[in-house]
Amino acid sequence: YSQVIREIEKISARNGVALAETAKVYTRLVPAMESFKLQFKGIKDYSQAALKITNAFSSSLKISNSATQEAGSAMLQFSQAMQSGKLAGDEFRAITEAAPALLNAIAEGSGYARSELKAMSSEGKLTTEFISNALLKVEEDLQNKVSKIPLSLGQSFENLVSKIMIASGEVNKATGIIDGMVKVIEQAGVTVDSFSKVVTEYSKPISKMNDE
Repeated sequence: YSQVIREIEKISARNGVALAETAKVYTRLVPAMESFKLQFKGIKDYSQAALKITNAFSSSLKISNSATQEAGSAMLQFSQAMQSGKLAGDEFRAITEAAPALLNAIAEGSGYARSELKAMSSEGKLTTEFISNALLKVEEDLQNKVSKIPLSLGQSFENLVSKIMIASGEVNKATGIIDGMVKVIEQAGVTVDSFSKVVTEYSKPISKMNDE
């Protein structure tokens, strides 16, 4: 695993958010930053900036105690908004409802009041650059807050899914078994019942390989 993948795993585990969705946020942020030619003080490259922003956003979900499905949806909408260049309209409303702590974080990092941010979203002023700079300023503070908050049941479940994916990394490289497992989990909607069925189905070939 590369250092980036290990960092994504840590972000997912620390905040109790889905590993696949966490990775999607990161992988959409990097090309967006490159496309908009963003510049950040004290940040060595877009990869580091994307990791920090992914962590800041994921932290806001945990602080907001977002439900698992809400968190997944918010992560998708956030990555799409950052990719498009601005956070506005339905995406702004949906994300701030799922993660009200995000609006607080952007307000703190930018120096604008929450009410001003709502008006700015309507005017298309909550750009990828604006949000990125704001979240980079408060990322460490958000992580400190998260360290004091226990994981919810749903977040703990997401960690279980992620740990199985990570622990089976070597098997995944050799056989692609976990790739199939992830696809089934996503199609199943990641419910407890469906996850149990998926684990049972895919653990058979893994166990057989371990015995050999």
